Amino acid sequence: MTLTLAQSLQPVSPGPLPETAANPLQVEALNASWSERLDIFHGVMPVFLVAFMVTLLATPLCRRFAIANGIIDRPDEVRKNHKFPIAYLGGLAVFIGILAAIAFSYVGPRMGLIEYHNSSKYGGDILPVPPYLLVGMTVIMIVGLIDDVANISPFQKVGGQLFGAAMIAYSDIGTKLATQLLSPIGTLLNNPDLEFIVAGITLKPVYWVGTALIAIAVLGACNASNLVDGLDGLLSGVTAIAGIGLLVIALGMASTDDGPFDHARLVLCMALIGACMGFLPHNFNPAAIFLGDCGSLLLGYVSIVIILSLGDTGLTSFVLAGVVIYAIPIIDTSLAIVRRKLAGKKLSEGDDQHLHHM
Repeated sequence: MTLTLAQSLQPVSPGPLPETAANPLQVEALNASWSERLDIFHGVMPVFLVAFMVTLLATPLCRRFAIANGIIDRPDEVRKNHKFPIAYLGGLAVFIGILAAIAFSYVGPRMGLIEYHNSSKYGGDILPVPPYLLVGMTVIMIVGLIDDVANISPFQKVGGQLFGAAMIAYSDIGTKLATQLLSPIGTLLNNPDLEFIVAGITLKPVYWVGTALIAIAVLGACNASNLVDGLDGLLSGVTAIAGIGLLVIALGMASTDDGPFDHARLVLCMALIGACMGFLPHNFNPAAIFLGDCGSLLLGYVSIVIILSLGDTGLTSFVLAGVVIYAIPIIDTSLAIVRRKLAGKKLSEGDDQHLHHM
């Protein structure tokens, strides 16, 4: 049966919209959500600018200091592709930028330069970046700096990283990471919080397991970042991109008042991205300065702090999302471990088979 031209031009009734069609109220709510996230983003944007500018200006100074004191990376024919000696201490400039941004986040709201999102669920409480995290960052940076200058042993570096992990646990970040992992056991035992009283002492296995996971995560992230730092601009670029992904999650959590650590998480994301982008102009090929262990360990540490903080209220799935965002260093490190085990080499022994070499 064929249609005439007149019949084919007749308007067709669209019929009822399918149940999956967007409801105007849902669209309005979605637009309001994105508008709120943009407002939160604009409120903490000055933290990024401080980290960016301070790192951008501090990097040439650190380069001059490194050259004057002979803190340089000399090329070899095995793993290092650069042809001439390159100054270290780029990580020191990144540390100064991050520290300046965090310090600014303390005084910025009083000066009217930073506008934080007012939490309704938590009564407007705003938690700054915990001081113990700053202690952990400083120790991690100093351990890497000593290694750049004097080549300390792997065990000494691990000791410094475990101290940094202890500072994270002491700041109560990531200790609830095991909440969702152990919840089935709590349900089975009819003890959702998994709290046991023995001889008048309350025992909480969730915190023990969470603390152990923090230590493993810090060791993994710091050394993964260190292994990835093999090409000009690679680690600082990868970390900046990962930081943007973590920032998107952090903005969503802040807009829903996930927890009192929302604002500190946003500050860390902005400081990390700003410092990496401020360092990148000096680190693009051909690089004028390298991060060194001082910088690679620091970037891994700050990244894992942000990832662990995503589970601050027990949402382990958010932590897994953060791990996926930070997947490149994790994949490269996993392949390096397997590769060196199969070759019968020490895990600390370098090679030229990393993803960036290939």
